[in-house]
Amino acid sequence: MLNTYKRLLELKEETAGRPLCIWGAKITGGAVCSILLREKFKNVSYVVDSNPLIQGKMLYGFEVLSPEQFWDTAEHEKPYIIVAAAIRGKEIFDICEAHGLCRETDFCWADDLLGPVYEIDLTSSCNLSCPSCPQTNYKPNTATMMDLDKFKRIVRHIKADTPNVAYIPLFCWTEPFLRKDLHEFAAFLKEEGILPIVSTNFSLEIPNLKEYIRLRPEYFRISFSGFYQETYKKAHAGGDINLVKSNMYKLRHLLDEYSPDTFVEVYFHEYNYTPQEEITAWKAVCDDLKYTFTHMAAIVNPIENQIAVMNGQESDTVKKVLDTLKFTYKKGAYPDLRKTPEVCYSFKNMFYVTAEGKVIGCDCLYDEEKSLVAEDIETATYTEMMAAKRKNEMCQKCFELGLPMSNVALSSNPELESVDE
Repeated sequence: MLNTYKRLLELKEETAGRPLCIWGAKITGGAVCSILLREKFKNVSYVVDSNPLIQGKMLYGFEVLSPEQFWDTAEHEKPYIIVAAAIRGKEIFDICEAHGLCRETDFCWADDLLGPVYEIDLTSSCNLSCPSCPQTNYKPNTATMMDLDKFKRIVRHIKADTPNVAYIPLFCWTEPFLRKDLHEFAAFLKEEGILPIVSTNFSLEIPNLKEYIRLRPEYFRISFSGFYQETYKKAHAGGDINLVKSNMYKLRHLLDEYSPDTFVEVYFHEYNYTPQEEITAWKAVCDDLKYTFTHMAAIVNPIENQIAVMNGQESDTVKKVLDTLKFTYKKGAYPDLRKTPEVCYSFKNMFYVTAEGKVIGCDCLYDEEKSLVAEDIETATYTEMMAAKRKNEMCQKCFELGLPMSNVALSSNPELESVDE
């Protein structure tokens, strides 16, 4: 990972005077933009994305073009393209080659330039008690809140240790908008040139939502399941779907007034009891609000629980969750990934920082004893934490059981060998 910063600086020299294009305008693309700008690249020229809901928006001062607009504009140039798409990497590589571009000399994969992602919990709490989440089904971590001064020290330490830190989500297993001062944390990241990310269940009163949106965030995620309360409450215990809907419309109003370029993505978690018509209903609402809607099969978190399931040691609480999922962990189709850890995006790129400042191996793990890789993020380096991660028993068990595949945590790098189920 340290070599990615070296490669970034090399690219700055190699492409000087040549137009740079970032292909992908969601989280990874935003991260690439932020890093190039804070490293003072002078030749960033294009941002491209195939999603019509992003096209025409501005990302770090650059209008997002459709692929067709880009190729028409760059017809007489030979741009260098950084492919920052989350799931279409191989396809975009092929498109670049079809336009006469060559790997490395004309385009590269974003992860070759990006530093790690640090997901930081600003509080240890959540307003809901979702059965599939470790806030409900696992031993809770230390109850605490992170103050702004500590957060600033952590960010400065991370930035000094890994200058090309990709982005920092202000959540992992918690609800970030429980912090009434959330906008102050995000504002500091923006001052430091780091992309802030939030994901919310939106099932709470948020008096500070305007303050956050006035920061003009690049990305905003909303996560839930169910369109009607009867379905919604099964997976989001303690929540109110009508409050979620109200906040969805309130957000649209605030975005129109203060931040029209913010990209909003809705994650709908699907269970085996989820009526198809509720997915269809949410898709219609999101289309109307101009939010991108994505639905996916729900899983049970954290990895520690999944390992217990594979070993037949799951708790009664987890057993109830398993009965609601659309697949089974015990089907035995996942390969042993111990010899190919690079295929796991979370292993290579992510750390989870608790509100107390401890570091857990990745954002899919949770246990402060079993999965700890550093007692204090402020005194730990990336190299030290990766060494601890490689030795960590939970990481090894996760690879052995092939669990990254069930968590959709595989790298989409088109240069890696594919892993067949």
